[in-house]
Amino acid sequence: MKPRPSAANKAALLRPGRIETVLLALVCGITALRATYIEAFQVEQTFGAGILDKEVISLMFSTILFACLLAYFLRRILQRPFTWRTTWFGWAALVFAAAGIVAAAAASDKRAAITSLVTLLAPIAAAALLVQGLNTRGRIRLVLLVLMATAAAAAAACADQYFSSNAALIQDYEADPAAQLETLGIEAGSLEHWMYEHRLYSKGVRGFLLTANSTASFFLLALFAGVGLCADAASSLKHLAGKEKEHTLAAMICCGLIVLVLGAGLFMTQSKGGIGAAAIGLLLFAVLALFGKRLWKRRKLLGILVLVAIVAGTGLILYYGIMHGTLPGGNSMLVRWQYWVSAAAMIRDHLLTGVGGGNFSIYYPAYKLAAASETIQDPHNWLLSLLSQYGPFGCLAFIAAVLLPLRKAARHVFEQAPLPVQTEQTDETKLRFWLLAGVTSLLLVVRPFLTDVQTLLAENAQSAVFGYIILYLMPAAVLAGVFWLLTAASKGDESVKRRPHYLVIALVCGVTALLVHNLIDFAIFEPGVWSFFWLVIAVIAACVHNESPEAGSAVLRKPPKLAAAGVILLSGAFLAVAVLPPLRAHLLMYRALRADSGRLTLLSRAVNSDRLSPEAAFAAAAMLAQNLDRLDAPLRDQTLNFAELAHRRDPADFKPLRLQAQIFSRLADIAPQGQWLAKALTKYEEALARYPGSDRLHFEAAELADRLGRSQTALEHYRAAVEIEDAYRHQFKIMYPDRQIISRIGQTNYQTAKSRIQDLSAARP
Repeated sequence: MKPRPSAANKAALLRPGRIETVLLALVCGITALRATYIEAFQVEQTFGAGILDKEVISLMFSTILFACLLAYFLRRILQRPFTWRTTWFGWAALVFAAAGIVAAAAASDKRAAITSLVTLLAPIAAAALLVQGLNTRGRIRLVLLVLMATAAAAAAACADQYFSSNAALIQDYEADPAAQLETLGIEAGSLEHWMYEHRLYSKGVRGFLLTANSTASFFLLALFAGVGLCADAASSLKHLAGKEKEHTLAAMICCGLIVLVLGAGLFMTQSKGGIGAAAIGLLLFAVLALFGKRLWKRRKLLGILVLVAIVAGTGLILYYGIMHGTLPGGNSMLVRWQYWVSAAAMIRDHLLTGVGGGNFSIYYPAYKLAAASETIQDPHNWLLSLLSQYGPFGCLAFIAAVLLPLRKAARHVFEQAPLPVQTEQTDETKLRFWLLAGVTSLLLVVRPFLTDVQTLLAENAQSAVFGYIILYLMPAAVLAGVFWLLTAASKGDESVKRRPHYLVIALVCGVTALLVHNLIDFAIFEPGVWSFFWLVIAVIAACVHNESPEAGSAVLRKPPKLAAAGVILLSGAFLAVAVLPPLRAHLLMYRALRADSGRLTLLSRAVNSDRLSPEAAFAAAAMLAQNLDRLDAPLRDQTLNFAELAHRRDPADFKPLRLQAQIFSRLADIAPQGQWLAKALTKYEEALARYPGSDRLHFEAAELADRLGRSQTALEHYRAAVEIEDAYRHQFKIMYPDRQIISRIGQTNYQTAKSRIQDLSAARP
């Protein structure tokens, strides 16, 4: 029997080599890049409009992160003996993945479900890699400095928006509203037009991310990382003297200045939820820092009290919402209550499996309240989002994946005696170089291609250079400058040799604050926030390992001989199912939109290349339908076939059915001999079964029934359209009493519907 390796040998086996260092830097670089780019699926986009769309970009990022973990895994297998640090969230993540696969099998749009699941799992896989690579206190601090430097760049972007660019955007809009609306694809005088103006004049500050709430969530993670580093430095000062004390004090001051910058950025977002969550997190940090050990001894009692408080608080919220139809807190809480009511009905109807990741927006119209002003992509509550899309098993698995590392960290901090001060000097120069080079190169080279490089190339050389400097070079320079400042100030900082006691507490409080904030928002699922969220979880787990008396508690075992082959085969299956089909479909659709000849062939290839996705089929049908009167009979049939295929691939979505109805309606004018109008009305009825609260669908169906002479059917749909519009107008007046009502259906259509109701009612016997 072989002797068990000593603690020193375990530490040596876990020490990353050059390849592991590069992989670590690549993961951190992609994480920082995602926090400077709007990648969220909450953004509507035109399929095939750009060389790379958000779905393909997310899949590429996710594939790279999975590949990093795969490369590390294969290297450790080949190195022998195989070493692996326990992550404490691994098994829960696997359960979440299993729940996601089950939900995807039951989803209406299976491609969206697969893509969403991959996008959520990739940062978790990256976190598992980070737990392995962050084997020293110095490495942990460098990764957290990347987080703080990225947040500092976001704060600079917030300051620019707050003091300058928002005003310039308003000025450009007022100079030529039509041009800006045309660029955005917004119809003048529509509800979308009013909502755009509302957001424009509210002067929202969102940094690089989708919303101000998203940026606020991101700031929470960076803010508490800085607070923890400062607190540990302050606590170590009493044990130091001379130059050691001076160096540590200098590091603490520099870190504290960046914390102030991040706090200013948080306040500039004007996110009430984010600022409130920060206050809760800071209060929790103070309590745990002062009384943590005493409270931990009574953790069972406290756990029961917290659980009772959660149940009681939830009960009060539900009672207030049911009694008043809203929640206290103004317009934002009114619409959130409506989101939650609809989400609860969706959960009730899909209790076990959920509707599938990325499918919430597809099912939501069937549950949307008539008065609600907009359809949404997410219920703005992470619990309801997970329950509705991944079912109870997926939701519980996510909670376990987060709580298990936090519980392990709390137990470690409040129970275990601290290790002696490290006497060995750890040189992190290589990692520092790779982090700085990786992050800045991704921001300077890759980020322009992810945003508006086509716009830059279309400008003249002088404008392109100026735009590149402002949009890309300056944020990268801020990030690199802050990272260099913090790393330079950290040289000679003796606090890194001591146990990161307050850092762990602060990170736990930051995670808690983020979860509290996202009880009323969806920011946690924006890829930039989600990626850094799991980076922080990985740092917490790595801190525990590094302070373990067993040198990281490495799990040492001999893997099966076919482990490498199995992992490679699984990776091939992942590429074949999750990545290559949507990539081929998008590239073919991009070529079809720009082809002068052979367009139909390219469209057919795009549709057939991804048999799970309805997007290419819907886009092809919509494109051909624009010139339906110029097409011959076979092409018209092909247009209908594409629309029908989009419906079969996503049967819960109303949009392919509405498109079919519109095609049939136009065919009635082009080829009157068919029963096109009757078929169109049937499709409208099917679409309304999936979106009963759409006043526009009811109005279109009513007009069609009018043409067919079906007076009773037309009357019912006109009445439904007016009732929905009236409910919306009533809520609009409550929310915005000083504003003129903007009709959602259109004022002309609204008056037409009311007039036809009178005429048809008078004509009834």
